[in-house]
Amino acid sequence: MFGRWRTGRTGDSPDAARKTALEIRKLELDIAGAVHVAKKAEFEAQKTELEVHELQRPPWRRREFLAPFATILAALLGVFGTIAINTITTNKKFNEIAQRDAARRLVQNLTSDEAHVRESAGRSLAALDPEVNLDELSLAYHEAKKRTASAPGVAAEGVVTPSPDVLLRVGAMEALGAGPDVWKRTRNERIIALMVEAANDRSPLVRHKAIRALLAWGERADVARLYAREAEFERSRAKTELVSGGEMVLIDGGLVVIGSDAFEAREAPAHEHPVAPFWIDRHEVTNAQWSHVMRAEPADQKGHAGHRAHRLEDARRQHPVFGVTFAQAVEFCELTGRRLPSEIEWETAARGRSGWTFPWGEDDTESWKLVRRDQAVQRTIEEAWRWPWELNVPLPWDRSIFGVMSMGWGVSEWTNTEMSPTPRGPDRPCRKTCVLRGGAGNEYITYDQPSRARASRRFFRRIIETDDNLGFRCARNAAPSTPSAEAKKTGPK
Repeated sequence: MFGRWRTGRTGDSPDAARKTALEIRKLELDIAGAVHVAKKAEFEAQKTELEVHELQRPPWRRREFLAPFATILAALLGVFGTIAINTITTNKKFNEIAQRDAARRLVQNLTSDEAHVRESAGRSLAALDPEVNLDELSLAYHEAKKRTASAPGVAAEGVVTPSPDVLLRVGAMEALGAGPDVWKRTRNERIIALMVEAANDRSPLVRHKAIRALLAWGERADVARLYAREAEFERSRAKTELVSGGEMVLIDGGLVVIGSDAFEAREAPAHEHPVAPFWIDRHEVTNAQWSHVMRAEPADQKGHAGHRAHRLEDARRQHPVFGVTFAQAVEFCELTGRRLPSEIEWETAARGRSGWTFPWGEDDTESWKLVRRDQAVQRTIEEAWRWPWELNVPLPWDRSIFGVMSMGWGVSEWTNTEMSPTPRGPDRPCRKTCVLRGGAGNEYITYDQPSRARASRRFFRRIIETDDNLGFRCARNAAPSTPSAEAKKTGPK
């Protein structure tokens, strides 16, 4: 009996376990469903609460009331935003038009014959939009270049009055010559190209201003190439002639640049000046030439044993003579069928047609290095003051664009021009106070100022004065003339 009971319970056990597990799973699902229903009910309650809260708000604060206004506001903002963008764009266009109009007016002011007016216009032009000012400046320059300029008027004393087209191109280069700081930009290819183009202009004054502008922008390599090309052209067609033991160079006539705006007031203004063809000595008059022609010693060498010994030494016979008065220089030139050069002639021979700063170009740094390396001129300041003529020696690199020598280093030279406040003249024969030109070697070393060798430098002496740094060279007109008997003599060997 007991065995059957045990057997029956054992057989029923698996089904009962499965039934129990199913009932437990059903209870779990019922519980999860109840939880979900509870959460749904909670969400519905919160939603109902929010709806009730919204209904309790004043009408003007309800969502259905504000929605249309929000839509209208967005539309208005879109309209006004579009209007604002269009206004900004329109204002930008109007600003560009206004700047171009201002640039055109300023460009026209560059045609003024008053330097300060051109300078003011140039600086105002540089302050405008960088693209606008350059566009208008370039356009005006090229239009002026294309136009056929009327023949320039000639003012009193032969000073040329440039045409408006020339003045505009001059003013354009003066404006660019203010440099990158004023133009508020670094190196610009368009600006450099315009300046290089102007450096090849037909007008000497435009070329001169373009060279100054290139220097202001640091384009020394371009300037060196321009000088080399102009020197090659002038020297390839140069004519020379031997007279009285010396050599003369023919300088063709035409317009040249005289004066400079970069240094002392007595050198300003830089301007175009007509020059007739003339001959000028390639070298300064030497001790050997002086001894051959004259029968008297230079005034400053009389009774001075050191001077006389210097002049007669073989090694120094080809050095420039010094200590010569104006009257003695005039007498020497007349005895050889020549004359003293005028100030304009001397400056033309030294600076070329484009008005270069130094006879050898624009860079005084390299020439200064050459001087310092030349053992012939290595002297202390004390020695230079004691024996100044020892430093007034010709040097091979001191050569002008026409091939005329020693116009920046040897000795200062007499001209036959009465001193005036500016180089514009009048260019009158010297009667009391003569213009001197050219730097002396001992000044170059003693003062340690390379700029003293600039070819535009003007200073003076009374005709009765002289000193250890003062010599001369001769010139004559290029017009056909019968040379004197003395001019046909062969000079000393």
